[in-house]
Amino acid sequence: MATQDLHLSVYLGPRWTAAVASIGGRAWPVTFDGRTRMPSGVWIDPQSGSPSVASAGLVAATTDHEGYLPDPLAALRTTSAQTDPRPAGAVSAVLAHVANAASVQAGTAVVTLTVTTPQPWGPKSRQRLTEAAIAAGLPEPAIVTAAAAAAASPGLDLQRERFVLVCTIDHDYPRIAVLDAAGQYTQLAAVTVRAPDTPGIDQTLAALARGRAGSGAAPDFEQELDWPTSAEIDQARSALISAPRTPVLLPGSTEPVVIDLADLEKAAQPHLDQLTPALTQALADADIDRADIAATVLVAYDATASAARTALTDAGLPAPVVLARPDEVAWGAAHLTGTMHTATAPTAATTRLPRTRLTIGSLTTVAVLAVASAILLLQTVTTADVSTIAARIVGVRLPVANLALAAAIAATAAVAAAQLAPTTWLSPQGANDPASTGYLLRRSYLAAAAAGLALAGLWGLGAGVGVGWIDRQYLRWAVTAAIPIAACAAVIAVVSPRIPAARLGSWLSRMRPPAWAIAAAAAGAYLVQSAYTLTFPTGLIGLPGLTAAIGAAMLGAATAATATRHLGIRIAICLILVPGYALVVDVSTIGYLTATYVAALLWWHLAAAARTLCEAAPDHPFTRWLARS
Repeated sequence: MATQDLHLSVYLGPRWTAAVASIGGRAWPVTFDGRTRMPSGVWIDPQSGSPSVASAGLVAATTDHEGYLPDPLAALRTTSAQTDPRPAGAVSAVLAHVANAASVQAGTAVVTLTVTTPQPWGPKSRQRLTEAAIAAGLPEPAIVTAAAAAAASPGLDLQRERFVLVCTIDHDYPRIAVLDAAGQYTQLAAVTVRAPDTPGIDQTLAALARGRAGSGAAPDFEQELDWPTSAEIDQARSALISAPRTPVLLPGSTEPVVIDLADLEKAAQPHLDQLTPALTQALADADIDRADIAATVLVAYDATASAARTALTDAGLPAPVVLARPDEVAWGAAHLTGTMHTATAPTAATTRLPRTRLTIGSLTTVAVLAVASAILLLQTVTTADVSTIAARIVGVRLPVANLALAAAIAATAAVAAAQLAPTTWLSPQGANDPASTGYLLRRSYLAAAAAGLALAGLWGLGAGVGVGWIDRQYLRWAVTAAIPIAACAAVIAVVSPRIPAARLGSWLSRMRPPAWAIAAAAAGAYLVQSAYTLTFPTGLIGLPGLTAAIGAAMLGAATAATATRHLGIRIAICLILVPGYALVVDVSTIGYLTATYVAALLWWHLAAAARTLCEAAPDHPFTRWLARS
């Protein structure tokens, strides 16, 4: 294989298609209109027979539902070209579209092709898939199953683990497969995890939505799903990852209805409760024991991932590696067929993630943090208690804990800016910058470490200049708060280029600071200081006691939100800190409460650095200890 050959791995799933391309030691997820996945469905014009793929196919299907194939690969498996030429033409169109996108991004044609199928295919089905690829002008594909591709994901040590269990959360039921990694990923067993007499996940959610749309009518769980309803439910399941509830607009309805996480749990949990008996059957079919399962992979693209992870660990399986994006399966397929042109799994140092123009929306986190820090510093200076004798300043009292918080937030803003660097650009030249993601990460986080310390120093010196009284403690408090943040940024700069390329997307999203929690803490500290100095807004509305209590309660809630990502723990801590802070706040205690939040913010940065270490070196004894902790 020539070093400059373009190798393409395509995951053609029931709902989404994703791909990974590699050339000359560089690998990246193929992007479609700025996204790393596109709809798998294809609309076939009934008059001309010409296909429309991706978003164009969805738009065309809104006027002609019958011409749309939502899952062309499944149709190809059971339909020959002589019986119905549409599935073969649809698969060819999807593969051609993906290959064209990869070729445009790489500047050369595809030389080798890997295609992932949902389950093992027989010779006739594989031949139909090969013919579809050749019809698209592509080479004969290497064909692997989605379970094998997931088991070969970069998050697993393939030389150490043998038997791997893959759990996939499909649109209807969870499915588990047992594979022998040492035997060319032979699938030893496959079982559908299904509760008796219980409809599938999508069917249950659709029935609940129809019941609400029908003004409280009893849900009809027997009604079949059409593809527009199924697509709407799939979007809702994905949206519930980041929101507790989401609207669903059913076909034929003019008003959306709302489904929430409780509805998704109601639909999925009965099947997940059957995981243990299904696992027992799978192990018996594979002729192995539960202790032989050395690794578990969970493939879940929606909000069921948390419940499925819990079910797998409760069943006595190893903590799963979670694949939350279709392109991660494509990575595994590429490794399995050896088309990645690197001796080891590609990392950030050898990968170049797609970059988009920096927008105002992208800068929201940085802007919120910068404004919060500046306002807090300004209030600290303007509300200082300055003592003078004959117009000569002889002493100054100001809330140094607020100064430390302002400095810590300024340093965090620098880290937030660094998190944007690998995926955004300021000038059009940046879109074609050949620098790898690892290089951009190292450069941006080192710059963030330096900028954070510089800003903290300026804040400390600026406070002294602002009040007309230079005191070393101002600089000491500001820099002391920023030093741990800068150190964590430096650690991330050194280690992040080693992160596997397949994990970069999820890692980057978790490196974004909790901007609104930090802003709430700054607002809380501002309100308390306002209450005790009778400045805006207390000087305008009065009620200093109530203002101080509200500010302290905000500080307590922000502490809980910053210290942990776990919703249950956040709620438990809030129930203690919010009323507790509101009750104990006064002039003598607010400094301690603010310092506690600064400690929580430093803890977030330490956790981010630890997470980076675990992603970059998952097999190192120290990072294993960190992961267990």
